[in-house]
Amino acid sequence: MAEVLLRDQTLVYENPLYEFSAIQTGMMLDQVSKEALAHVYITQHIRREGVLSQDCLLYSQQLSLLEAEKYVISSNWYRHHVLSVTPVGKSIAAKEVERNLDLGTEAIKRKLDQIPRRIAAFIIRESFLKLREGELAYPIDFQGLSDYLDLPYSIYNCIIRRGLTTDLQQILSAFEEASCVKRARNYVSTRGGELRENCWVLSPEVLDFLRAYQSDLHIEGLPAELEKRHRMYHLLREHRITENLFSTYGNGIMSAAEWLALLAKLLGLKLLEQTSWGYAPVNRLAFDAYIEEEYLSPIEEYLKRRESKKFADGFEISLSKPYQNLRKISELLFRLEGEVRILDKHFSEEALPLLLELNVKNIKLIHLLTSEDRLGSKFNNHFKAFKNEMKNLDVEVELRILDDKDSRAIHARYIMDSHDAFHIPPLNVITTQMDDVLPVDNSTKVGQFERFWARAKPH
Repeated sequence: MAEVLLRDQTLVYENPLYEFSAIQTGMMLDQVSKEALAHVYITQHIRREGVLSQDCLLYSQQLSLLEAEKYVISSNWYRHHVLSVTPVGKSIAAKEVERNLDLGTEAIKRKLDQIPRRIAAFIIRESFLKLREGELAYPIDFQGLSDYLDLPYSIYNCIIRRGLTTDLQQILSAFEEASCVKRARNYVSTRGGELRENCWVLSPEVLDFLRAYQSDLHIEGLPAELEKRHRMYHLLREHRITENLFSTYGNGIMSAAEWLALLAKLLGLKLLEQTSWGYAPVNRLAFDAYIEEEYLSPIEEYLKRRESKKFADGFEISLSKPYQNLRKISELLFRLEGEVRILDKHFSEEALPLLLELNVKNIKLIHLLTSEDRLGSKFNNHFKAFKNEMKNLDVEVELRILDDKDSRAIHARYIMDSHDAFHIPPLNVITTQMDDVLPVDNSTKVGQFERFWARAKPH
């Protein structure tokens, strides 16, 4: 006897050779019947009981034949008729999905490659690979995302809902166009009435594809500080706030002293008020806006920040390789985009020629901050010529002089654009002084630069 297991049902077939003969017969199914079988195979994951027959109306004629041939099984669930595939039907349908994936691989990868690598890796990891079986459906309009996907808080759908839903849709639509992702209704009134929440449903083969794609991206999880911020957000957003909150749920996110200091800060900002049981938001909207900005915005900013792929780990300036030093610095300068800021208190006329390596087609402005140490008539002549040349190319150039207090306080040098920032050696001796070029946080350094800039005097 050959058994076919279907969740809580066991069907027994008389012919022990049925499965072999059915697979052979499956090879002779017409293409539309294979598409119908694949449709049920994918959409049955919408719920444990199977997919509603109403979600398979396009293939009604083929499904009647597939059920008669025992590729598909139907059953009653409350007042609804649901479908799922038999193991024999599954083997045929899985091959059809794999064939579709093979045919669509180039187009799928082309769509996925359009998404920034950090965002793609993040969405794949958090929205697909962390989900358990039975959690593979996504509302198309994403209105229900918070209801379905915010728990457990190890999954970052709070971030995806903030600003990455377009990228998530792009991933899903790429597979839908290859017929490897289907749509089915998730909400069903068990009394036979309302149907709603048309959802994406993924086949297991899509998850395997995404797992391999993410591996090829070579991007691990978020930095530890951002992981901490994510957990902080959910603890503050979803739990009753008490003095013991972090000792109960925090699992070492911060010390008791740090938590009490944060609590005092939130009270001082009048975002929380004391109650008989602990602390509550004074204004829920204001409190939620604050913790989103404080804890979620840095994660979103990190994901959307353009990667300097070649210089992600920085590079060494070696005394024995002056020509290679020059080539690396030139390439780094050429890759800068948008608004370029340079903080180097020993900037001189020897450094100006390096700025000709900037790709002016991608540059809007150049702001230089330095001290008066290396400035003089020679520098002034060179700088005036450089500024005029940049003006002819529609690039704004401005130089400001650090005040004495800031100049004494500053020891490091930085160059930054609209996306990235780097610690650098002095530009006037950058090719001959042993040092390292290292990536640093862009938003922090731009903020520091702007504070110095506001206090500096025009040249």
